[in-house]
Amino acid sequence: MLKAAYSDPEDLKRKRFRLDVLLAHYISKNKISLGDTRREFRPTNGTVADKVWQDLQRGWYNELAFSFPPRSSTLGLSFQDVNTNEEATATRFLFPSWRITTAYYAIYFFLRAITRLKQPVFRLEEHGATLRNFKSCALRPLERTLWHFPLNVAFCPNRRQDVRAIPQLRSRQVRFNYARHPRPPNHSPAEAYRWILSVFRHHARDGSAMKHYTLFDYLHDFRIWANYLEIEHLLNLRGPGYKAFLDQSLATILFFVGGIAELVFLACTSETIFRNRCQRFFEVVAASSTDIADKYSLMPPAQRLEVYTQLDLMRCGIEYAPKADPNRVQVRPNSLMNNRRVEPDGAANGSQPIRSETNSTSPAAGSRR
Repeated sequence: MLKAAYSDPEDLKRKRFRLDVLLAHYISKNKISLGDTRREFRPTNGTVADKVWQDLQRGWYNELAFSFPPRSSTLGLSFQDVNTNEEATATRFLFPSWRITTAYYAIYFFLRAITRLKQPVFRLEEHGATLRNFKSCALRPLERTLWHFPLNVAFCPNRRQDVRAIPQLRSRQVRFNYARHPRPPNHSPAEAYRWILSVFRHHARDGSAMKHYTLFDYLHDFRIWANYLEIEHLLNLRGPGYKAFLDQSLATILFFVGGIAELVFLACTSETIFRNRCQRFFEVVAASSTDIADKYSLMPPAQRLEVYTQLDLMRCGIEYAPKADPNRVQVRPNSLMNNRRVEPDGAANGSQPIRSETNSTSPAAGSRR
């Protein structure tokens, strides 16, 4: 659904997807505004407490743990990228349950950091308390600002959920067969939405009652299932393709949730403070490992900073010396428009720039609203 909703029609036809482009289009098409986000989340005293920053940093640490060693194609989401990443995933997912747990903890700390901006006091040691406070205190402000389709898909008791009410599922491009999932049962985006709702509804049963069930709830339950209940089944996954798709899917969700948390903090502080925090984090992890320092440009926190600067949400990123790599973020409209010849379904690399439609809203234009 994410690919169908936020890809250019030509990219959707060719099944050619990139994380950086999807995030840029997500920001621009949903008209995300740092000003609106600031009004919803900025603490009354105007200062973000250090203990809340520490949760964001814990999210970064766990995201690095999930992302390292990096896949060969860190930004590509096409089938060719899955094939390219199979060898790396075989090593990364040698113990799948732990990789799943690491991804969950990164998402958990990102969302707990946001929640603590709205509700500073709750039992931090209980994951259930974070889930409850996230849904009761942080979710509605997020839905008004940053938490859009398909991240906002949720089962809500006593609320009618009509696929026709979702703008992204009414767009012209998702009605064609090329928007269907390429593997059986070849769901359309609308059918995928209904299927996910049915899964969430099944998990929402709490005794005799039904509870509000979100993506965060599902990831929490998935982590418990993977780490405590079905470790052997995950170890016995046959074929590298399953693990590669799981690796890519978790990385995609994590990339977006991490971006949403960062945009909240960027909005609630100043660009200088946010950049200094990012710089300090890089310096700490770089000092701990030259390997991480050399490959930091391949890590999601660095890649998202590139997206923010190219969308003019920030004037510049942090200071480090990224080496030439095939996963360089490239979402500026001029770089998209000047390179029309792209091989279909290519792995994400510097020699294959992203194509953008001439009549589509540019990411940079959307970011200034």
